Amino acid sequence: MADKNELLIGRIVTEIDFVLDASRHMTESDFASDAYAQHALTMAVLNIGELTAHTSDDYRASHAEIPWRQMIGFRNAAAHSYDGLDMQIVWKTIREDLPELKTLLLSL
Repeated sequence: MADKNELLIGRIVTEIDFVLDASRHMTESDFASDAYAQHALTMAVLNIGELTAHTSDDYRASHAEIPWRQMIGFRNAAAHSYDGLDMQIVWKTIREDLPELKTLLLSL
């Protein structure tokens, strides 16, 4: 049976898959003009950070190649962004960071 950390990693990968699949045919312009896509994809990225925060400190320390702090930091910034989150940063995260993150997580 998988331990808690492995289950959380599986859920993070599922969120990444959702984001990558939902944005596969989108351009940055499409994303910028679609409030529903912005909301759904931002929430999924926020979920990634929330799930990450529930992994154990020991697990994160033993896998230092994963950008845990940035994942949790994005969640915190998104959750507390009272002036609004910069959608260009969200788009960059989706396009540049999530594919690489998925590869790293699947190598654990």
